[in-house]
Amino acid sequence: MREVVQSVLVEPVTEQDGIFTTAALAPSDPVFVGKQFLDDAETYHAKYFNVGQYVDLLAAGLEGIHLGSRVRILDLGSGSGNSVLAALRLFPDAEIVATDISPNLLRILRRVVPADSRLACVCCDGQSLNLYPGSVNLIIGAAILHHLLNPGDAVKKLANAIGSGGAMIFYEPFEMANDILALAYKRIVDSHRELDPKSCNFLSALVRDIEARRGMNEKEYTRFLDDKWLFTSDFFRHLASHLGFALSIKSLHDRERPFTSEALVHARLGDIVLPDWALDLLAEYDTAFSQELREELMFTGVVTLRKP
Repeated sequence: MREVVQSVLVEPVTEQDGIFTTAALAPSDPVFVGKQFLDDAETYHAKYFNVGQYVDLLAAGLEGIHLGSRVRILDLGSGSGNSVLAALRLFPDAEIVATDISPNLLRILRRVVPADSRLACVCCDGQSLNLYPGSVNLIIGAAILHHLLNPGDAVKKLANAIGSGGAMIFYEPFEMANDILALAYKRIVDSHRELDPKSCNFLSALVRDIEARRGMNEKEYTRFLDDKWLFTSDFFRHLASHLGFALSIKSLHDRERPFTSEALVHARLGDIVLPDWALDLLAEYDTAFSQELREELMFTGVVTLRKP
């Protein structure tokens, strides 16, 4: 796969133990990568590995797009392989260049997919990738743009690598629904009703996280956050207009109980149990908006940018 890698990446690469590395990479730089992706990579993998979910996400992003089976795919921020394995399933004849700044996560990916001639793993900084024009048919970025300091600039650079009729698919967090959920969490924490300290601290941390990521203006602490941004639909509309790409944004959340469902996901990840009265409060938010607005709300969205 070295030939495939070098036909996509402008930078020269070295190879060791089945992983390519670009010369310019500085994997210990805290501006770009946090502890959870390096020292705690195994914990991160165990917590978030869910290939089936990513098959659904990728299929949703590809709806109406017909690339054929023999495609060349660049997967940005591959981690331990959720989106990569999803792509391998949906494109059985594809060549896939999987990239991540964490060598630890890529080693896990190589363990999960030990010997597949369709896959090359490259340790590199996705924010500064230099790619040959028209070298890939599809770019997948599953939960990566919100980690980058300049996501708009990164997308513009990536777009140049897409061949005619190709596409970029991103799976990213959005601001509006998360802002509303933060208000609900603040009510729960401030209610003075019985809530164990672990749950109180976890929900308070989620509120602080959402508040820190509001807006697309860099703050003094932004570069030191792992999760830096919550996006708006307008952010992607402006990008699509600038690039001349067609845009599709799809929300995959529960339309009937969006806030309760998202809170239960958070509770599972935080290993907490929300009391019944907190779930009742969240249910108030579920019914506070019209069906039409609930259709527009997005905690996360599948964003597809397609080149004519």
